[in-house]
Amino acid sequence: MKKLIFIILSLFGLHQALAQEHPEKKINSQIKDVTVFLDNAQIHRVKNVAVPKGESSFRFSGLSPFINPKSIRVKVSDNLHLQSVQLDPNPENKSDNSLSEIVIKVLSDKTITSTFELFYEVSHAGWFPTYDVRFDNINQPLQLTYKANVWQATQNDWHNVKLQFSTKSALTSNNFSKQLLALKHIKKVHGLVTELGTKEPLPAVNIKVKGTSISATTDFNGKYELNLPDENHNLLEIDYAGYKRLMMPIRDSIVDIALPMDENQVNLVVIMSALSGSNLKKKHNLPTDKKTFFHTIPLQKVQTNSVLSQYEYKINQTYSLTSGSQTKVIPITNFIVSANYKYIAVPSSNYHVFLYANIKGWKKYHLISGMAEIINKNASAGKTYLDINPNKDILQIPLGIDKDIQMNHKLIRASGLINFFRSKHARYNFQYTFKNNKSQAINIEIRVKKPQTNKDKKHLQKLTGGHYKIVNDMALWQLHLDAGQSKSLIIQ
Repeated sequence: MKKLIFIILSLFGLHQALAQEHPEKKINSQIKDVTVFLDNAQIHRVKNVAVPKGESSFRFSGLSPFINPKSIRVKVSDNLHLQSVQLDPNPENKSDNSLSEIVIKVLSDKTITSTFELFYEVSHAGWFPTYDVRFDNINQPLQLTYKANVWQATQNDWHNVKLQFSTKSALTSNNFSKQLLALKHIKKVHGLVTELGTKEPLPAVNIKVKGTSISATTDFNGKYELNLPDENHNLLEIDYAGYKRLMMPIRDSIVDIALPMDENQVNLVVIMSALSGSNLKKKHNLPTDKKTFFHTIPLQKVQTNSVLSQYEYKINQTYSLTSGSQTKVIPITNFIVSANYKYIAVPSSNYHVFLYANIKGWKKYHLISGMAEIINKNASAGKTYLDINPNKDILQIPLGIDKDIQMNHKLIRASGLINFFRSKHARYNFQYTFKNNKSQAINIEIRVKKPQTNKDKKHLQKLTGGHYKIVNDMALWQLHLDAGQSKSLIIQ
């Protein structure tokens, strides 16, 4: 009986020792590494803590106020028993009202030193991709530099942390519109819309706030202004005939846009253009208040289907980012990419020759859609948008206008009369002259509207020698130019 009582008392004493509570201890920890998603970030903190025997409570202080409570995970040594983890968003007697704390309770059967690891997600942080596309000439591969633009306003500075960039967050939340959230609510946005390559302002461009009926049209100088309803609407949709339809994130009150030409789309068929001289206009009873007359034929737009893929990019170097500071550009990697260069001209829509780079096997580079700076021979050639669509085998990058290839046009009178505004006028065609100022021969893919009449078909047959094909209601053929050579085409 005495032996049984002794055992019971011994077990009770052991239980009391294990259950001994110690005063709560405040812990200041360091951020070791950060995984930055497109619209938030996962913080990893590490701290070695002296844990006494019994039950202990540790308060990790000075944490971001933007912690997602459901994301908190704690890892301790195997010989510790984790009792509870609790987020305290409003700790008492704190000096900074904006910070929160995490309270961790553990039970230990002896005094040890344990490594505590905290993982949690915070909002008010994210990244977006941009690119540098460098090339010297069409005989060499291009260099693609992949960059992460990272920002954070978590109210915790990141000092010498290892970074990893991931696209997983956008997939799990399935909400692309929350990417690249502004650090504060922007109530008004304005900017300038220009043509890629020429950098000339584009008037009458339609700009809409995605998910709303709010829209604006650029003025004659290419400028626009929009009021935003709230912070949840942070994407602009840009639509303009003959150019690629873009979606731009709102990260600042100024959003300038450079539109690349859409080679798969012709929205304008020019009937008459650049009629020089008032006498010519008066002779044929043409209005004198306009320089150009257009007959618009809306065609079905090519819809982009950019699906965000799931990638992660680890950065070997450590970086520091102060909360609320400007966006920091961090290089991810560089690629030397073989490209098939292609010249394209659509005379009825634009009086320039555009250069494109077609890249096969691009999926191995793990790219996602983003803006790109085009750099030719160490000089900026404008900006473009990489529309990454995993459903396509070829990635096409618009490289802008090649200034070594000239394209001039003039109006020439043809036989016969046409009815225009219910009165008879002389029929006019356009003569386009292409000149190759390069030191090598090139091919230009000419694109015009598919001929509708037998007369138009015969003309195109004669113009191309029968070597043309029809693709998406357009007629395409190759124009060969030797170095220094010029050729003229008459297009009805």
